[in-house]
Amino acid sequence: MHPRHGIHDPSAGTPSRRPGSVRRTLTVETRYPAGLRGTLAVHGRGRDLVTHADGTVTVAATGSLEIEVDGFHSRTVTAVRTTPAVPALAGLVGARLRGGFRTRLREVAPDLAGSQPILAALLDDVPIAVLVSGTILLHVARTAALAAGTAPADPAGPPTPTEVGLPPGAPSATELARGADQCAGWRHGATIMVEVSRTGRPPAPTGPPAPWLGSPDDPLAWHVGALDPLAPLSSRRHRRIDLTPTEAPADAELTVDVLFRDSYQPEDEPQTIVHEYEVHGALDAYSTRFTRLAATPRVLPWLECPEAVPSAAWLVGQPAGDARATVRRDFVGPPTCTHLNDTLRHLADLPALASLLPPAGQISS
Repeated sequence: MHPRHGIHDPSAGTPSRRPGSVRRTLTVETRYPAGLRGTLAVHGRGRDLVTHADGTVTVAATGSLEIEVDGFHSRTVTAVRTTPAVPALAGLVGARLRGGFRTRLREVAPDLAGSQPILAALLDDVPIAVLVSGTILLHVARTAALAAGTAPADPAGPPTPTEVGLPPGAPSATELARGADQCAGWRHGATIMVEVSRTGRPPAPTGPPAPWLGSPDDPLAWHVGALDPLAPLSSRRHRRIDLTPTEAPADAELTVDVLFRDSYQPEDEPQTIVHEYEVHGALDAYSTRFTRLAATPRVLPWLECPEAVPSAAWLVGQPAGDARATVRRDFVGPPTCTHLNDTLRHLADLPALASLLPPAGQISS
């Protein structure tokens, strides 16, 4: 592990589904179908799967989307297609993924989570999934510079993308400096900000190879296509949320098990992890308030990133359904992590997932 880097200990895989549980799986991929100077294509898929006590399954919800973006640096939506079709989502065309996308989504489709929960969850992930896809550009820039002998063999300090002929428009050092203290990794004095101050550009993260996320004993562990090989110079965001009643019904508690991973595929190297968290906890089955919650960092790019891990416990005692609003309001600054925040935001969907549980595990009204 490079000394500038944080934690590199990927998860061992995906547990098999338990009887009487519900599992949500989501993937958001970014690709450059016409090369790195062309359109950025975003593909999302997801599924809610109920596993009954006898092992049979019911697909409670599915969804998929395709979004075209007119390049990484401008990040403006030019087309939206979804299955099921939602005509109101045409209102996202023209939205910028750099800021305000989620607000625009709430404006054009305020009831989407109730009618199309998978599409709502996928669209919530799109802005940051696209942001993380910029790792591809940093990797290509560094690889090209190393091949040309113009950069040291150091995972930090690659040239800017424009220096090796990639799309123009990368943020300036002044713009990057404005991001200081937005999270643990970007706090003043941290690795990223030191490198921005020294070179005018962020360091390029390097991570470990991405182990397979499948379950050998469970072919339904993920939705179709979730574990397909990635195309070169593409990225993928995986999410899995398991909600299961405790074995003792008197406890009236639901356990939560979450995996989140960002990874990208270089041209001639193994698929590489950028971020990976697990989150484990429980909520009261009647009040839907969290009774315990903790994050486990599996792969984080910088030494400072793990400083945000304790923030997951801030949701203990809070209603799960309020998680998006609570995170948006309270989870800010150096004690937090953008990618852990996104993972915690998705826990707002737990009450809806609990309503899908077989009767013995349903939340009482």
